[in-house]
Amino acid sequence: MQASINDLGGIGSLRPNAIGDGLAITSHGSLVLDMTFDSNSDIHSLSMQLSNIPGVVEHGIFDQLETRVLIGDNGMVREQQTLE
Repeated sequence: MQASINDLGGIGSLRPNAIGDGLAITSHGSLVLDMTFDSNSDIHSLSMQLSNIPGVVEHGIFDQLETRVLIGDNGMVREQQTLE
């Protein structure tokens, strides 16, 4: 599965658990794979491709769910419109 995600341009590894003596495991018994992608990736296409990889239970791309986001940084909050 990780090789398939790497083929999409993802770079990353399995997440260690909080105390660092093993791997993070979800409440459903799945391992967590932390991946990063090029910031110029087509998010809609990437979301669909990830969802179609056998073994990927869920991913953190929330494509086309909202038209604006609130971003907190250094005690300040700003609103940003998303692309539609």
